[in-house]
Amino acid sequence: MTKPAGGAAVNVECSHCGRKMTVRLNPRQIKLNMNSAIPQQVTKKASTGKKYPMLDNPIPVPGQKGVYVFKQKLSTGIRYGISCPDCGIKGYIIYNNEGLKKYVCHCGSQFHFQTVKPKAENRSAKTAGQKQPKQIQPERPLQSSKPAPEENPKQQTVRISAANQERAELTWGSFLFPKRYKLTKELCTIGRKDNEIKSDVELKDEYCSRRSVAITTISTDRGYLFKMEILSAANPVLVNGMEHTAGESLYLNYGDTITMGKTTLTFRQAKK
Repeated sequence: MTKPAGGAAVNVECSHCGRKMTVRLNPRQIKLNMNSAIPQQVTKKASTGKKYPMLDNPIPVPGQKGVYVFKQKLSTGIRYGISCPDCGIKGYIIYNNEGLKKYVCHCGSQFHFQTVKPKAENRSAKTAGQKQPKQIQPERPLQSSKPAPEENPKQQTVRISAANQERAELTWGSFLFPKRYKLTKELCTIGRKDNEIKSDVELKDEYCSRRSVAITTISTDRGYLFKMEILSAANPVLVNGMEHTAGESLYLNYGDTITMGKTTLTFRQAKK
């Protein structure tokens, strides 16, 4: 890069959003170190044209103006570029947890998509050129179908502000065709589909434990409380991205996510 002449116009491009503009520089206020090397980020951008993958071909939702859906699933922890088809503004998004997400542009347009954890590659299998069979952790023996009593000396129940909630439901599956289960029973169990040990909500997920969690609906004078207890954690159970062990219990709030295996359920207010 050479020092521009007096009042020269220079075209620049933002390395974060990709926006291009023309600026006029004053050579008296510019100090260039001609011996310094060009930054590696600029060289990489000039050779590849972009620093992160772009989300293309958003699908408009019929009957809803400015609402779009992406079919492709986004990996957590990876930055994606996004360009609004309505206003043309470019930006980027990145999420660290799984689930159904929504991105709102400056112009008000909404983009809906799903985030998943990237699949971990097995280095030994990659070197040998063969795929190793999937291994499922052995489950711990299930002692009782009912959740343990609240007074547990080993684990303490986590209390959160959830006393004024109305009826709730669990949703999971795709964004366009989600599955729903309304929590109307006093006790609801969730786990992998199994012929011997059945659950109220059966998931077709081989990475999920049988009868893994139980949700108890408690009626109060101000609304409902929804207490969830971990029955079996041979395969991990995560609530809002935090892993919980067997015997732990907590109260759910609207918007909480429950991840068991490769399935993520969202705790929401039930539709009337």
